[in-house]
Amino acid sequence: MPKYAQVIQLRLKDWNEAKFLEEKVELSVSKKAWSYIYMAYNENVNEVHTLLHLFAEDKPVIFKGIQHFVPHFVGIYVGKDPHSRRFQGELQKWVAQYGQGAFVDVLKKGYEDNLPNFRHIQINQKYLWYEKEDRVIQTPEKVEVTFTQETESVDEYAVGVWTRWLTAFPTTLVDRADVHTIFRFSSTRQYQDKSELGNRMLSAFLTKGNYEFSTYDASKPANAVDGQLPYDSIEGEWTYVYAAYKNKQFYGMILFKEQQKAVHLTLDVTHQVLTGYAHFVLGASEFGYKAFHGWFFDPRIFLGSGSFINDSQKVVEMIHKLHRKLPVSPQQAEDFKWPVTMMDTTNWEDLDTKKDKLNYEFTDKAQIQSYSFGFWYQNAVLLPEMENDFRGLVRLTTNGPDTAGDEKFIGDRTLAVFTKTDQLLASTYTIKDPSFEPVSHTFDIKKHLWTFVYFGYEKGQARTYILLPEGPQDKVLLVNHIIPNQFYLHIVNDIGHPAFWGKIYGLKVNFGEGSYLENPLELIDRWPYDPKQHQDIDKKGNKALSINSAKVQKQKSEEFKE
Repeated sequence: MPKYAQVIQLRLKDWNEAKFLEEKVELSVSKKAWSYIYMAYNENVNEVHTLLHLFAEDKPVIFKGIQHFVPHFVGIYVGKDPHSRRFQGELQKWVAQYGQGAFVDVLKKGYEDNLPNFRHIQINQKYLWYEKEDRVIQTPEKVEVTFTQETESVDEYAVGVWTRWLTAFPTTLVDRADVHTIFRFSSTRQYQDKSELGNRMLSAFLTKGNYEFSTYDASKPANAVDGQLPYDSIEGEWTYVYAAYKNKQFYGMILFKEQQKAVHLTLDVTHQVLTGYAHFVLGASEFGYKAFHGWFFDPRIFLGSGSFINDSQKVVEMIHKLHRKLPVSPQQAEDFKWPVTMMDTTNWEDLDTKKDKLNYEFTDKAQIQSYSFGFWYQNAVLLPEMENDFRGLVRLTTNGPDTAGDEKFIGDRTLAVFTKTDQLLASTYTIKDPSFEPVSHTFDIKKHLWTFVYFGYEKGQARTYILLPEGPQDKVLLVNHIIPNQFYLHIVNDIGHPAFWGKIYGLKVNFGEGSYLENPLELIDRWPYDPKQHQDIDKKGNKALSINSAKVQKQKSEEFKE
């Protein structure tokens, strides 16, 4: 709190008697921000004009009826004098003026142009930080930046970054935490979570079911003031996270790109002015919080005038104008054909010679969002000591050996099929934030007959299909999968299930665009029986009466009536 002191001499009985006058001026919450102090005396008007130029306002103080002694000596003390404590802080651009023109009336319009060095400190200088390289930032990599000169006398700032939550990147997240850190923009040199004002200047987190923004309020004071914005689903979806502050308002916004929807919140808080230091951290595991799991793209820090935007449409316009275009996920079609003509697992010698053909790894199929497989199989008669349990046929999973279980983790059963002698189980899962939920369907089959199986997925649905000699059956399951990083294929030998007992052949696996087949029979190269009996199957693989079969049915019906 600055204190001004003056000596008054008017209307005193003894002209040698002096009277001291003083006034106090309240500072703002930003006590460390640069302030400009001006004091001047004018004998002609018998006034002392003082001005405290704070960051956001000017506070003039006028002493009237003042007459100073005619000085014989003028001493200037800067920062400390013999009668008071030393000033703690920084001083610059101090000037002493004498004589005509030294006095400026701070109540007159335009006084700013006449005060010495009044505009030396430029407030809210514009600055934009971004990475020079156009790249995806994948956690656990973090970005850390410290700002000094760029944040001198700044009280308007914003952070914006594209995020993409990916459960399988860089590896499958098996334990979702309550809180995952997105970014933190702080103004304190001592790096803490929320121990003092400024630790959370602009912060964003992902919690279970919400994006959470956190800031602080110097007027209360409160080290952490939070607000939440709910989400429906986030797996694989690009979302833009934006946080900004200006003039006692915090604005947070989430833009869901695929949904073409934006949600926002505002918080009424007061921040201290930045005084030459700010620190930004993106994607850090810190203070007991896990880092965001997935990707960041094109983080940007906006400082100074024009940084603050509190309208979602204008934020979108800013993104289109300033941000780079998001990377495109590859979806090109690729097929895998099992290099085994026929495998008979009841023949131990046959199984032993092909044991290296039972497990495959596909590390070049990242981000593929459509995939399927199809094959023929025939159950053999179980040996007396064998139980009629579900046995592993084919499992396509996104989890590697270090993570994989039967149905313990998300992605264990991306697409998996199991068989008893009289049933086939198609098993998958759906995301149920923050975890997953198993989804399956069981078909009844004829014992020991050849059965064709198809299982395919595209975003939002999985179709399981079987073809028996008497016709097809299928089931569509409404599911959503995580974005895969890689795939693993396991054939006949499965985790947690007895090995398949019988014959299997013709396995094909499709990845990418077009993998989710309208007619699963397209996968069949060779039939184990005469396919003519399926001439009544339409282009979608479903049974439909043809003209010829209708005539036959009609003749039989007429003959029966006779």
